[in-house]
Amino acid sequence: MRIDFLAGGYRLRFFDRFDEETRRFEDDLRSGHTLVGPIPWPRISFWQGYRHLQSLSEGYFVLQMLRDDSERAYQMAVIERPSSLPSFKRGVISHWIPALEPEATGDQAELLKRMTELCRERTSLMSLHVHSYIPGDSALDAAEKLLQEHGFEACHPQTPAKTRIIDLRPPLEELFAQFSRKTRPKLKIKKTEEVRIAELKSREQIPALHAASNDAFHRTTAQEYNYDFESLFQTLEDFPETAAALGFFLSDDPGSPKAFVAGVASGPLFEYIMAGSRSDPRLRRHPFNQNLLWRLLEIAKARGALIFDMGGITEGGPDDPLAGISDFKRHFPGFEVSIGRERLLKLRPMRYRLFSFLQALQRGPRLRGDARSVSFIDHLPVLTRALDVYE
Repeated sequence: MRIDFLAGGYRLRFFDRFDEETRRFEDDLRSGHTLVGPIPWPRISFWQGYRHLQSLSEGYFVLQMLRDDSERAYQMAVIERPSSLPSFKRGVISHWIPALEPEATGDQAELLKRMTELCRERTSLMSLHVHSYIPGDSALDAAEKLLQEHGFEACHPQTPAKTRIIDLRPPLEELFAQFSRKTRPKLKIKKTEEVRIAELKSREQIPALHAASNDAFHRTTAQEYNYDFESLFQTLEDFPETAAALGFFLSDDPGSPKAFVAGVASGPLFEYIMAGSRSDPRLRRHPFNQNLLWRLLEIAKARGALIFDMGGITEGGPDDPLAGISDFKRHFPGFEVSIGRERLLKLRPMRYRLFSFLQALQRGPRLRGDARSVSFIDHLPVLTRALDVYE
């Protein structure tokens, strides 16, 4: 699908597959960066671009917009997320970086208006969940105000609202010196005969990475986490300059990483995105977390990144499952900043209410043993099409 049209002094293009022309549009948009206060920030995040979207198994929709009289360009992408129930799909606009210059306010309003209209008319999505990704409360307030004006409501956040930022502009030796005297000896591997760090390049390592991530999540949230490692390796193969994944190996098991860390790049920004480690006493004898993250910082700086986002942090406390990892991140030099706000738009309110109701049934005892309820689920496609006609 591709729709090209003119409206209100803008050239717009809505599509579900990148080609050479649409990739070139994005590449031009990525050139340079903006400043949010003192922080250099990309104009478009990794998660909103083709280097990520093309690697996904899910569908996606992209809107590109160019203003005729100024050549100002914008892009917004929606990822199609299936739910546990057939015929109910949600749209996710992840890591959206709005342009907040005064002259771009009207453009951003037009971009949101067109995206919501096109998603209603050209997709079967029942909702849009937006995660704004820009540092500082004033910038986030402006983005939230814009979303609210277009019908997006407050919703339960799915990611931490704060992060820790490391400024990579000083020399590497100066960054190293910013760590505490206690932490500095843990950054570099000393027992090279026992352990090594190597880049992850083979899909054959995915089972070991799943095991490491599940062990890590079991220690914190008592849940498994099905991370999309296939997408990560596809990006590593197609666009190696935009991603990095490192494994921590023990010499007595050299083929299977016992811990790992991964990150992605977008312009001046490098993001820590994922890590995991096995619950293996042999591994726990080494400061593998510090070793891996320091090596990732070295890679980010070597590739020209100016800012390193360490990922979400929480306030801690006895009931916070992420308190330990947040405390670990605070041992790295840098500063904390608000980074994300989330809002929800119900594109098809009746379908969304029905989905919420059925989700509640699915979690309860009735649906699991009630044959009539299962039969009702089988007829959902007919019901949802009727709702679409009504709405």
